[in-house]
Amino acid sequence: MRNHAAGNDDKSPRLESVWPGALFIMLIGMFIAITAFIPYNIDRRLMNNGTSAEGTVIDFDEQSSRGSTTKVTTVSFTDSDGGTHTIEERAGVRTATPDIGSKHTVYYNPDRPDKAVVEGWEKSAGSGFGAGGFFIMFGVSLVVMEKFSSKRAKGAGSPVK
Repeated sequence: MRNHAAGNDDKSPRLESVWPGALFIMLIGMFIAITAFIPYNIDRRLMNNGTSAEGTVIDFDEQSSRGSTTKVTTVSFTDSDGGTHTIEERAGVRTATPDIGSKHTVYYNPDRPDKAVVEGWEKSAGSGFGAGGFFIMFGVSLVVMEKFSSKRAKGAGSPVK
């Protein structure tokens, strides 16, 4: 509690107390957004700068765990040096079941062909950005609401007995 008689009431003690929590919530939001952006960026770079090849779906499996289903599609492709590679694409929300033998464009890193992505199955950052943005805005709104409530309390007039 501040000593109001000494003239040290320039800041509300409640405003100072909301900052650590709000900052923590905003940092969580930034972490979520960044962790969503990294795989999205890797896939985008492969699609923009990688070498393309025709891939073939050789296996499809649904793995269930704790009420959620992950669809695992295995795609085989041949790189420009004649080497054959397989990649597994995992998706928890993709509903279309690929046909075994269906052809898809694969983009890969020619220096590391194990780093590849199937066109149309690349990672999306949308939900991560949305969740991260929600946390950031929630943290900001805590600070703003506290700021306005402290101004209202100062202007309320008579002290509570």
